[in-house]
Amino acid sequence: MESLREFGMIARTNFTTPAVPGKRLAVAQVWWYIGYGNDSTKSTNTLTEGTMRACVQRVSRAKVTLPDTGEVTGEIGHGILVLLGVREGDGERDATFLASKVAQLRIFEDNAGKMNLGLLDVDGEALVVSQFTLYGDCRKGRRPGFTEAARPDIAQRLYEQFVAALRELGVRVATGTFQREMAVELVNSGPVTLLVDTDHLS
Repeated sequence: MESLREFGMIARTNFTTPAVPGKRLAVAQVWWYIGYGNDSTKSTNTLTEGTMRACVQRVSRAKVTLPDTGEVTGEIGHGILVLLGVREGDGERDATFLASKVAQLRIFEDNAGKMNLGLLDVDGEALVVSQFTLYGDCRKGRRPGFTEAARPDIAQRLYEQFVAALRELGVRVATGTFQREMAVELVNSGPVTLLVDTDHLS
């Protein structure tokens, strides 16, 4: 297997909880920095199958800004924020399956207050941000290892396919910018946060 490039990451998260009657809201501002260095990290695993992973958060609003320019690259109102991790070994089938799964998750409340509605049912939007750190391995030592994350060229292709698959389903999609430092702001409504993957395609 071709060696993977070393990944570096800086993350800073601030959480506050506004006092809104009848609602529990979490506001988070998260900064990610992705750096690609020399091929100093060698993978010792032979991965024959991937497991694409998504962290899905139900939001009342979310946006992505590039800190160095102040440009807002993606912004949504009511809907979901998807942090998407692509693993070495993932393919087109993973991207298509996961997009369909995410679009149909029944995580929005109906008139009875039960989670029975999907993203399209509530005319919601999706903000999709690439997030290789979902494959951070913290089992040994204090520094996460990212050898299971896909190479940038593969990750970008499958990330773009995931976005395209959501749009084909009729979802309005905004995005971050691949391989750039980003400031991600969101209001998590509920809060509702789910981890979804393609470990078992079903």
